[in-house]
Amino acid sequence: MSSIELKSRAKINLSIDVLGKREDGYHDLEMIMAPITLHDLIYINVIDEGIEILTGVPAGKKDKDGKFSAGSINYLVYEKLKKYAEISEK
Repeated sequence: MSSIELKSRAKINLSIDVLGKREDGYHDLEMIMAPITLHDLIYINVIDEGIEILTGVPAGKKDKDGKFSAGSINYLVYEKLKKYAEISEK
Protein backbone atom coordinates (compact mmCIF):
# COMPACT_ATOMS: atom_id res chain seq x y z
CA MET A 1 0.00 0.00 0.00
CA SER A 2 1.41 3.41 -0.95
CA SER A 3 0.92 6.54 1.12
CA ILE A 4 1.56 10.28 1.02
CA GLU A 5 2.31 12.60 3.92
CA LEU A 6 1.37 16.27 3.47
CA LYS A 7 1.82 19.31 5.69
CA SER A 8 -1.21 21.55 6.12
CA ARG A 9 0.48 24.80 7.05
CA ALA A 10 -1.02 27.25 9.53
CA LYS A 11 -1.32 31.01 9.19
CA ILE A 12 -2.29 33.94 11.35
CA ASN A 13 -4.85 36.46 10.14
CA LEU A 14 -3.40 39.88 10.94
CA SER A 15 -6.43 41.61 9.46
CA ILE A 16 -9.70 40.36 8.03
CA ASP A 17 -12.48 42.48 6.56
CA VAL A 18 -15.82 41.11 5.40
CA LEU A 19 -16.60 42.98 2.18
CA GLY A 20 -20.04 41.56 1.53
CA LYS A 21 -22.15 38.45 1.13
CA ARG A 22 -22.20 36.65 -2.22
CA GLU A 23 -25.21 35.02 -3.90
CA ASP A 24 -23.86 31.55 -3.02
CA GLY A 25 -24.00 32.37 0.71
CA TYR A 26 -20.24 32.80 1.14
CA HIS A 27 -18.59 36.14 1.92
CA ASP A 28 -16.00 38.15 0.02
CA LEU A 29 -13.04 38.76 2.31
CA GLU A 30 -9.95 40.93 2.31
CA MET A 31 -7.17 39.51 4.49
CA ILE A 32 -3.60 40.09 5.50
CA MET A 33 -2.07 36.77 6.56
CA ALA A 34 1.28 35.73 7.98
CA PRO A 35 2.58 32.16 7.62
CA ILE A 36 3.93 30.40 10.70
CA THR A 37 5.90 27.17 11.14
CA LEU A 38 3.03 25.31 12.87
CA HIS A 39 1.37 22.63 10.72
CA ASP A 40 -0.83 19.53 10.79
CA LEU A 41 0.24 16.32 9.11
CA ILE A 42 -2.20 14.72 6.70
CA TYR A 43 -1.68 11.09 5.74
CA ILE A 44 -3.28 9.71 2.58
CA ASN A 45 -3.16 5.95 2.09
CA VAL A 46 -4.19 4.10 -1.05
CA ILE A 47 -6.57 1.20 -0.36
CA ASP A 48 -7.54 -1.63 -2.69
CA GLU A 49 -11.16 -0.59 -3.21
CA GLY A 50 -13.52 2.18 -2.19
CA ILE A 51 -12.98 5.23 -0.05
CA GLU A 52 -12.06 5.17 3.62
CA ILE A 53 -12.63 8.33 5.67
CA LEU A 54 -11.55 8.39 9.30
CA THR A 55 -13.80 11.01 10.85
CA GLY A 56 -15.26 9.35 13.91
CA VAL A 57 -18.68 9.67 12.23
CA PRO A 58 -20.35 6.39 11.17
CA ALA A 59 -20.47 5.76 7.40
CA GLY A 60 -24.12 4.69 7.61
CA LYS A 61 -26.03 1.92 5.88
CA LYS A 62 -29.27 2.13 3.93
CA ASP A 63 -32.43 1.26 5.83
CA LYS A 64 -35.31 -0.82 4.43
CA ASP A 65 -36.55 2.26 2.51
CA GLY A 66 -33.14 2.74 0.87
CA LYS A 67 -32.25 5.85 2.91
CA PHE A 68 -29.13 6.52 4.98
CA SER A 69 -29.44 7.38 8.66
CA ALA A 70 -29.36 11.14 9.33
CA GLY A 71 -25.94 12.44 10.37
CA SER A 72 -24.01 9.57 8.79
CA ILE A 73 -21.25 10.29 6.24
CA ASN A 74 -23.26 8.64 3.45
CA TYR A 75 -26.33 10.75 4.33
CA LEU A 76 -24.32 13.98 4.40
CA VAL A 77 -22.64 13.20 1.07
CA TYR A 78 -25.97 12.22 -0.53
CA GLU A 79 -27.62 15.47 0.63
CA LYS A 80 -24.70 17.61 -0.58
CA LEU A 81 -24.67 15.92 -4.01
CA LYS A 82 -28.45 16.30 -4.25
CA LYS A 83 -28.08 20.02 -3.50
CA TYR A 84 -25.38 20.40 -6.19
CA ALA A 85 -27.57 18.55 -8.71
CA GLU A 86 -30.46 20.93 -7.97
CA ILE A 87 -28.19 23.95 -8.45
CA SER A 88 -26.84 22.66 -11.77
CA GLU A 89 -30.38 22.14 -13.11
CA LYS A 90 -31.27 25.82 -12.62
